Amino acid sequence: MTTTLSADAVNPASFGPAYADAYDRLYAAKDYDGECGFVRAAAKNHGCGTELLDLGCGTGRHAVTFADLGYAVTGVDRSEAMLARARERAVASRVATKLRFDQADIADYRAGRTFDVVTMMFAVIDLQIGDAAVRAALDTARHHLEPGGLLIFDCWYGPAVLAQRPSARVKRITHPEGTLLRTGRGDLDAVRQICTVHYDIWWMPKGAAARHTEEHQEVRFFFPVELELLMARAGMVLRRMCDFEHPEQPPSEASWNVWCVAEAV
Repeated sequence: MTTTLSADAVNPASFGPAYADAYDRLYAAKDYDGECGFVRAAAKNHGCGTELLDLGCGTGRHAVTFADLGYAVTGVDRSEAMLARARERAVASRVATKLRFDQADIADYRAGRTFDVVTMMFAVIDLQIGDAAVRAALDTARHHLEPGGLLIFDCWYGPAVLAQRPSARVKRITHPEGTLLRTGRGDLDAVRQICTVHYDIWWMPKGAAARHTEEHQEVRFFFPVELELLMARAGMVLRRMCDFEHPEQPPSEASWNVWCVAEAV
């Protein structure tokens, strides 16, 4: 079976069952504990409480980890396939009562309440293509924060993307049920600040026919002054930007991903 998604369709909130089936296997080794630990440390240092809104929550790995850390979490995603897995994960956890999941587009989601911390994890902001989409996502975040609340997110860092350039990559995951193989290549549009990533995903279950899925995903990257202006327009101040893998260090041309911490004003 082959599923081809247009670039407009490939927002993490719109990934359907084919992608959701592969998602958790592809990112099983991702350091969810470390990433949620960074958010917790930043929020505690700022004096934030424990009500957290996770925009673009996907299959709920970050959300459940946040709940394990003591947060009451509302996760939002547009994809019912991804949310189905998030709800299954919540039920299987020991913190189900601290988790709620809403199906909605983060561009216009409104919970009717505020939170202490809003997160957009795993480059959710990078998948908002076009200024209007980015502004809408940031407006949603700001709408759910009182002054002094924090928005914490990670994104692709423009200076590093231009310095390193996209390269072809292959990822192979061996699973008791079979083998997952993903190849990827990126086409860079420096003027539009977009990298179009082309994925081929093969799921080869044991004793069954292989399945092939294609994904074409546009990813936006950002520059520091641009982010400062976007935050100001949304009623926030960018308080901190640091290397994603080494948060104690400022970003550099080696920092493909960065953390950003913004305060609502």
